[in-house]
Amino acid sequence: MDETKYLTKSWNSVLIKRDTLLKELFSVYRKPGRYYHNLRHILYMLEMLDKIFDRKPNFSLIRLAIWYHDFVCIPGAIDNEEESVREARSRLYFTPEPSLGIIEEMILSTKHDVPPSTREGQIICDLDLAILGSSPESFSLYESQVRLEYLRFSDERYNQKRSEFMKNLYSRPQGVYCTNEFKRLGFEEQARINLKKYL
Repeated sequence: MDETKYLTKSWNSVLIKRDTLLKELFSVYRKPGRYYHNLRHILYMLEMLDKIFDRKPNFSLIRLAIWYHDFVCIPGAIDNEEESVREARSRLYFTPEPSLGIIEEMILSTKHDVPPSTREGQIICDLDLAILGSSPESFSLYESQVRLEYLRFSDERYNQKRSEFMKNLYSRPQGVYCTNEFKRLGFEEQARINLKKYL
C-alpha cells in the first residue's frame, strides 16, 4: 500500500466523510520547507502505532492527535503546539469536549518539556521521538532534515538549542521513552547511543 492510500485509510478509520479536512492536512504537511515534519513523519508515527500498540478505547483519538500535532510548525517558535491545538479544536468542533481535551493534552505533550502523565500522552510522545531510536543512518538523515528546517538560524544558535533539547531527553529519570513497549523493542538503548554526540 502506498503512502497516500495508507494515510487515507488511517484517516477514514477515524473520521468518515471528512475528506475536506484530510485534503487540508495533506496540503499542510506538503508545504515547502517541511523537510522532516511532513507526511512521512505522520505516516511513520501511524505505522508505528499500528505495529507496536494494542488497540485501546482512545486509539482513534491518538490518531487524530498524530495528524494535528505538527499542524503548525514554525521553526524557532515556542507556541507551535499551542497553535496546533487551536487549529485542531477549530476543525474538530464536532468532537465531544472530553475527547477534544484528550487530543489537546496529547498535542501539548509533544513539546517534550515534561514527561506526560497519561497513557495517551506517553504513546504519542514515544511515537514522535521514535526516530531517535532508529539506526545511526536514519538518525543522521533525520538530523540533516531538521537542520534544513532551521536554516535561518546560525550554526552556533542552532547547535546550542539542539544540544539543550537532546540533553534534556537523555537525562530524564524515566529515560528517553515512556512506554514499556518502546523499551522492550530496544529503542531506549539505540536512542542513548545516538544522543551521546550531544553530551
